[in-house]
Amino acid sequence: MSTTKKNRPKFDLLREAYKIIDAIPGRAFDLEMFITKMGEAPSCGTIACAGGYLAMNPFFKKRGLKLVVADECYYGGYTVQYRGNNGLYAFAKLFKLHESDSNGDDERDVFAARDHGYKDYELSNDQLDDLSDKALWKRRVLRLFQEYGEPFDRALGKHLYLSVR
Repeated sequence: MSTTKKNRPKFDLLREAYKIIDAIPGRAFDLEMFITKMGEAPSCGTIACAGGYLAMNPFFKKRGLKLVVADECYYGGYTVQYRGNNGLYAFAKLFKLHESDSNGDDERDVFAARDHGYKDYELSNDQLDDLSDKALWKRRVLRLFQEYGEPFDRALGKHLYLSVR
């Protein structure tokens, strides 16, 4: 994978996303839909995926990420939008995530549903089952950091099967 500065994902934004999601309780995190249950505020009963939470966060809202009503009900009634792009394409644009490479790895899949995400195939079924949705998303982000040689605190990856490659 090319690691030139020009083609690198926006790791500064991914670090901010990681901090935001790290603060969300695991029981309120679900990789299957942008919003599974909407509370009055993210801290009041909302259940969402990383993309849903980021689209509700002031930091990312200020940068143009939006939560919008979706036509497809399987998104929980919502999708995310950024500069005219929806869903995974919105994240690709915002974070400069690349589409499939020669290995079939699609960086946009950091935000995909369970079992369809970035580098999930590296894990056995038992390892996948061992990780909560929140832990699996965190693994994907840190795995992307590994792929590009981007520094991160190795303690964050403890129990996330990052050595499985």
